[in-house]
Amino acid sequence: MNLKITLIAVLLTFTFVLSAHRGNAQQCNSKVATDIRASIRSSYQSMTEPILTFRRATPPQDVAAMIDELRDKGFTIRHLTDHTTDVSFVYSLEQGRRAWRLCVSMVGRYATLFSLGRNGQKQLITDIPPAEPGHEIKQSVVAKRYTLLDKNTLNCPSPLRMPNTVTSGGQVRFWQALMRDENELPW
Repeated sequence: MNLKITLIAVLLTFTFVLSAHRGNAQQCNSKVATDIRASIRSSYQSMTEPILTFRRATPPQDVAAMIDELRDKGFTIRHLTDHTTDVSFVYSLEQGRRAWRLCVSMVGRYATLFSLGRNGQKQLITDIPPAEPGHEIKQSVVAKRYTLLDKNTLNCPSPLRMPNTVTSGGQVRFWQALMRDENELPW
């Protein structure tokens, strides 16, 4: 009896892992992933010896306008971009007791939005119902024609080789090529 239960548990675990892998493989072969790879190639110019000339000290006009609009909607906003590691413009947004982190890529029209918990945990969010706090942030990002990326897409391998970035498996992920050149993924 115990052997049957163990075998069923192993089979269910294997099925779950296999379906998650298939879902991520489909995500990495999607049109969005293809567009991201093209943006990475265009921005970095070389996949083996990347050139970071696209890094900017100030955000483009549409990003600055989006931040101004969010400020007008009552968000307290701080610019947190670290130009030594970030390849995105990073903002802390607060409204009441809620906080978010918005990253807008310098590489292409991509963004990430994290909900920040009180004890420092970050949750990547892409689908925010209209009644939920943070929906206005999502609306502003989408209105400026930026794509909010999810965890599966950000985990996709990139053709880019960055000398200072090593992840498990030895590959640079979309997160690192689009948002932040660091060894650790934020989830």
